[in-house]
Amino acid sequence: MKDVYQVAATGLNMRELPDPGADVLVTLPRGQFVTRLDKREWGQGWWRVEADLNMLTYQGYVSSKFVTPYAPSGTGPGKTSISAADLMKVVPNAKADLVAKLAPAFQQELPRAQINTGLRIAHFIAQMAHESAFRYMEELGKDEYFTRYDGRKDLGNTQPGDGLRYKGRGIIQLTGRNNYGIYGQKLGVDLVNNPQLASDPIVATKVATLYWTERRINEPADADDVYTVTRRINGGQNGIDDRIMKLKIAKSIWVGAGAGV
Repeated sequence: MKDVYQVAATGLNMRELPDPGADVLVTLPRGQFVTRLDKREWGQGWWRVEADLNMLTYQGYVSSKFVTPYAPSGTGPGKTSISAADLMKVVPNAKADLVAKLAPAFQQELPRAQINTGLRIAHFIAQMAHESAFRYMEELGKDEYFTRYDGRKDLGNTQPGDGLRYKGRGIIQLTGRNNYGIYGQKLGVDLVNNPQLASDPIVATKVATLYWTERRINEPADADDVYTVTRRINGGQNGIDDRIMKLKIAKSIWVGAGAGV
């Protein structure tokens, strides 16, 4: 895992080159998270870093004198047990019968994906709670609604009826013949011929944790960076207010009282 730091100056210029006279790419505010991209010292105390700011990602160089290591209070083990009651606190209107199945699935599968600290668990559950509300394991709509996905090459829907057959399922709404095939192969489950299995709580959790792992989301979760976590989940900041609200609740459960967002 790459090292995460915070800006300790009022404003820190990220420059295009490791030189105080180089062009400024962006000015980072105090407290901004930056990720060190390599262990090399460039010039006299310059580090190559990456930062996510205002929904954009920047890579450049900063003076190491003005950043400090980040060790948030939630990166220790924290609470790692997950119960149906915990999930209902995050989403009070969740379906109780679904939550009763998701809780043991989470308890089993999250550690296998190294989602094994209070902070990582809180971020994962907040994001999944937003994506599915712990109510919907299949995309809603009448059969004719899904014909709009037929013939979608980007989804791999090459046969008539693929739109309905491979509609969104699971916690993160796996969609399209291609994705069913890719994730099914990786998990050893024939989702192409049995697409309904993507709604099974265990399979859905395995898909979600694999998706999380492939996008290296534990890293921004460790930095408690909800904006980068969200961007890696859905490519933007859709529903960010609800995600933040759910994260606050989740952190109160898995990180501890008084944990901020």
